[in-house]
Amino acid sequence: MSRNISEKQLKELRAAFNMFDSDGSGSIDLSELQNVLRAMGQFPTPVELAQLMERMDADGNGTVDFTEFSEALAGQAEDKETERELQDLQDVFSLFDADGSGLLSADELQRALHILGVSMSRVEVELLIKEIDSNGDGEISCNELLQYVLSFDESGEGPHSGDVERGPRR
Repeated sequence: MSRNISEKQLKELRAAFNMFDSDGSGSIDLSELQNVLRAMGQFPTPVELAQLMERMDADGNGTVDFTEFSEALAGQAEDKETERELQDLQDVFSLFDADGSGLLSADELQRALHILGVSMSRVEVELLIKEIDSNGDGEISCNELLQYVLSFDESGEGPHSGDVERGPRR
């Protein structure tokens, strides 16, 4: 399994999988998936059930083995974490958007960076805005900031990693 989970989480996943695999075959078929969902008070239509099975059944053999099951659940957990991170970014953006316009001006961005402990000259702030501002209006929307943040890979290198230092100084 490619995702990092603890031994305890792995045991919990295995116990849940074994409970869902009512016939002990080592895989969950459509009928077992439907029974589990019903026991949880969920009553999907046949189409919804088939779509769920298709999303979980990575190898397309019509059943979900333990690896597929654990990958699907770990993926759901990652999706929830991403949603939380997005909400956090939106909340922080709103805090720094002093006038409530939905956009960060150069002044607002410079104040935000200062609060975050990043000292930038007005010229540097304007250059940063130019880099982030995809529609060229001279201000940064939350979506533009999000796209900019997402452009950095896990090593911290973004689309201009060979250029002059970009982004917040550390």
